[in-house]
Amino acid sequence: MSKKQSKNNGDSYKRELMAQLEALPVAIRGNELKLMEKTNLLNELDLKKSTIKRIQEHNIVEAIDKEGKAIFSNQIKRDAELKRRLDSNTEYINLGKELRTLKDEIKEQEITLGYFKRKFRAAEAVSRIGVE
Repeated sequence: MSKKQSKNNGDSYKRELMAQLEALPVAIRGNELKLMEKTNLLNELDLKKSTIKRIQEHNIVEAIDKEGKAIFSNQIKRDAELKRRLDSNTEYINLGKELRTLKDEIKEQEITLGYFKRKFRAAEAVSRIGVE
């Protein structure tokens, strides 16, 4: 390979590297925003699920019979009733499924974001070294 061809290949590589250095921050920012949106949605769904559970716990604790005595008189009975009610609550079950799916999506998004950040750091390091 002649010096001219080598220089042209080097120049081509530098242009490609500079294009990556310009494009990757945009990709990183976009992925960060997606991750933030998914994290916010996760927190929202988790709050809804927790609210359903707390309402059921309250209803169980407050449940009394005709004589004014607590229906679920000890913690074991209250826990069993809570489990029974939550296991039959379709909204609670669906929220659990959505949360699991969303957690997987967040992990995937974090992996993608990490990839873009590593790629950017590598391109940045190579650009400092220069291509001869």
